[in-house]
Amino acid sequence: MKTKCAVLTETNKPLTVTYLEVPELRVGQVLVRIMYSGICGAQINEISALKGEDKFLPHLLGHEGYGTVIEVGEGVTKVKKDDNVVLTWIQCNGLDGGPKKYENCNAGPITTFQEYSVVSENRVVVVPSYDRLDRLAMFGCMIPTGYGTVLNMVEGSSIRIFGAGNIGSAAILASVKYGKKVYVVDVSKERLDYALSLGATTVNLPTDKLDKVDVAIDTTGNIGVIERAFDSIEDNGTLIIVGNSTKGSKIALSPFEFIKGKRIIGSWGGGCKPDSAIPYLMGVTDVSAIPINIYSLDNINDAIAAFKTGYCGKVLVRC
Repeated sequence: MKTKCAVLTETNKPLTVTYLEVPELRVGQVLVRIMYSGICGAQINEISALKGEDKFLPHLLGHEGYGTVIEVGEGVTKVKKDDNVVLTWIQCNGLDGGPKKYENCNAGPITTFQEYSVVSENRVVVVPSYDRLDRLAMFGCMIPTGYGTVLNMVEGSSIRIFGAGNIGSAAILASVKYGKKVYVVDVSKERLDYALSLGATTVNLPTDKLDKVDVAIDTTGNIGVIERAFDSIEDNGTLIIVGNSTKGSKIALSPFEFIKGKRIIGSWGGGCKPDSAIPYLMGVTDVSAIPINIYSLDNINDAIAAFKTGYCGKVLVRC
C-alpha cells in the first residue's frame, strides 16, 4: 500500500509531496489513517535546520494529529482496529515501535504529514467522541503543552505569556479558566488583539514597560525574549521555558537574581501524561475560540507559509 506524504528532502526548501510504500508493521507499531495534522513550530525548526545538521534526510515530519486505527502490530494491546486516536509526540503508555523507513525515507516513532502513518503504540491515545474532529489534532501538542504548562506547573496568581502563537494561546485559555491575571507580550498587534479575544487581562509590545508578575512563560525560544521574561518576574518568581531555541544558543543572566529566589524550569509537553491528560483536556478546554485554517496535504507548503506569517489560530492539514 502506498501513502501520499510530505517529505523533507532538503532543509530550507519546500516539502515534496509524493507517494511512498507503507512499511509492514513491526512489534509495537500501529497503522493510522491520518485525518488531520497540526503545523507546529517544531516542524518549522526542522525545515529551517535550527536544530543543527539534519542527518536523517530525506524524512517525514509532523508530531500532532488525529486519525483512525487501521491495523495493529504484534504486541499492541492499547489500541485496536477502528479506534479513534490522537497522535502525540509526548511519550505515553505502550510499546515503542522505534524508527522505520518508507522506501528510502526515514521516519521516527510518529509522523503525521501523510495519509497513512506507521506510529509507535506509545504515541497514540484512544479518545472519546468529540463534536469537532477538525480540532482534535490540537490535543496532540498545542493543548497539552500550553494548557498543561499552566495547569500542572504554575504557582501564583499572575502570569505573563511571551508569544501568542499556538502554545501561547493554549496557555492563555488555561490561565483565564483558572482565574489568573493574564499578561501577554507579542511583537504583533494583531496577535495581541487575538490574545484579548481569548481573555487576556493586559497586552504589551516588547518595547513597553512591564510590571512584575509571579510567573512568566516563554513560548518563543528567542534568547532576548527569554532574558526579558526572566527580568519581568518577581523575586521568588518562576520563568517557565516552553519554546525551542536555536541549537547552541545561550542566555545571559545575573546570578544575584537567583539568590533573590528566582528560578527557571522547563516544560516538556506541559508535564502531561497523555493517556489520562488528553481525554481530560478534551473535556475542560474550550477550543472553539481558536480560529482554524485548513489546507489540503497537496498544499502543505502553503500551510507552512501561513503558519510562518503568524496566523492567529491553528493551521491544520487535512490528510
